[in-house]
Amino acid sequence: SDLSPEEKDRYNADIRVTNILLQGLPKDIYTLINHYTDAKDIWDNVKMLLEGFELTKEDQESQLYDDFEHF
Repeated sequence: SDLSPEEKDRYNADIRVTNILLQGLPKDIYTLINHYTDAKDIWDNVKMLLEGFELTKEDQESQLYDDFEHF
């Protein structure tokens, strides 16, 4: 291959990080993410999915407080 030593190191690191990220995901998120091949793409999409989860969690918490106040 025509990669420089730095490019080879970067490529190998990306493969390792990709594997670590994919292995640590719950199955429901893994099925949405497993087609990405770049660690950065995987990370960005997992982050986006989890931020959506956190927003939902915050909405649920807010709803519980509202329900409690009206109890």
